[in-house]
Amino acid sequence: MDLKVITACVLLMIPLSEASCQICGGQYPNLQAELSQVREEAVQWLADQQNVYGSWPNLNTQNAILGLQLANQGWLASQGLGERLLTKSRLEYELLIQLLPVNCCSLGNCNGNSDDDESCHGGSCGDSSSSSSDDDDDDSDDDDDDDDSESTSNSLCCPSTFERGAGILAQYMLSLQSVCCLADNFYGFDLKCTMTNLLEDCLEDNSLNFFEYSLAILSMCSCDADIFKEALEKLADGSDETDPCFSPFGDDSGHNIDILSMQVMAMVCARDQAIDKNVANWDSILAARIQCILEGQNADDGSFGNAITTALAIQALTAANTDPTIWSCNEAITWLLSQQTDGNFGGVGATAQIIPFLDCNNFGSLQNIMIECPEYDEPPMPPPIMPGDPTVTFDIKVEVDGEITAYSATILMGESLYFGMLRLADTDPDFTFTTSDSSFGQFIVSINGLASDADASLFWIIYILVDGELTFAPTGIEGLFPVEGECFQFGYTDFSK
Repeated sequence: MDLKVITACVLLMIPLSEASCQICGGQYPNLQAELSQVREEAVQWLADQQNVYGSWPNLNTQNAILGLQLANQGWLASQGLGERLLTKSRLEYELLIQLLPVNCCSLGNCNGNSDDDESCHGGSCGDSSSSSSDDDDDDSDDDDDDDDSESTSNSLCCPSTFERGAGILAQYMLSLQSVCCLADNFYGFDLKCTMTNLLEDCLEDNSLNFFEYSLAILSMCSCDADIFKEALEKLADGSDETDPCFSPFGDDSGHNIDILSMQVMAMVCARDQAIDKNVANWDSILAARIQCILEGQNADDGSFGNAITTALAIQALTAANTDPTIWSCNEAITWLLSQQTDGNFGGVGATAQIIPFLDCNNFGSLQNIMIECPEYDEPPMPPPIMPGDPTVTFDIKVEVDGEITAYSATILMGESLYFGMLRLADTDPDFTFTTSDSSFGQFIVSINGLASDADASLFWIIYILVDGELTFAPTGIEGLFPVEGECFQFGYTDFSK
């Protein structure tokens, strides 16, 4: 493909972050009004799919939170304190439980070497104040024969692998950024360093999933992390460096446009770094991919494929500030809005991917937009239990090296496990615990004087005893609400084994 030919009608400009959402250049006021109405309905519908434990169906918690925040930057901040803590603690729990099996060493730098060690590329997110067409993303294969993890120069844990692949880690990183959480120190884990390790593994992968790879690049550039040049060149080269629009899916135009759209969003987001690092033909390749997306638009109804594909194409074209007069923007938006019912675009996964466009955002917008960061006040202390108040009595067990100590706690009906622990510690001097106050809520540091130890991969894990079997608690201590006779067990768990 001749890259010189495909540049005339494509504008390659980073979108203005402070401008109000003017879809299709603001030329269609009726469409704008409909868009605003659907946005309100879609945000409400997706928020309503959250369950009592703070999660969304089909492993979509991180995607739902990201979609909601991109569609409405004040969504989480507008919720009550309990809802804010529940949502963020669930997000924390889902990611942390995937990271805890890593056996982190406690070296002062990467593998004991200097900061230019190949396992520790990646810059700092600094102050963070401001998927494919199927609901289930394909996990990428990131095999690594090296040690399970390394530590960064500031002694944070930097795993060299992530079991579910770079694409899933990218979803979590973007979701964390959307609720104002740092990616460079997530409970002792440097997620940016880990993502850099995964990007390095991708360089030699000849069957790379470029949808997930582009999402990984987006997760780094969105928090201004440094992306090493070879990773950017891999994004530019794609599956075939002689054809910017080549896709291994052949005539499957839907998957082709999905991948192209995500590549375009990643290239727009990382453009400044690519230019600074002198990555060859960046703008020409970007222009070619935009043109290939434009050529995939259906002349009859304005769509680019199914609803997700069309939404990703719209996000990519708006991310690149492509002139709406050279593509059927009005028809594409009108068609896409017709694919929803009461804000539901076909399920949680689909709706989460689609709704960022309703506020003129895309998966690279976190680099520019201002998120309204939720505030997290000190959790209230439990009030006195008065005669006649409805109460719940339940069991708390503490297990260390196979030895179990049992306690009984009483709370007001509807109070959390955290309040139960506070009440128990107040009445039983043999039970003590400490927590750290984080953006995710109360995180258990120690129980009965025994503290978690990240270097030794020792952590306190919450279990619920059901029919004699222990199951992982689905959220943290502030998101669990005991019922009469229930049993919670805290296990001091060694994740290095």
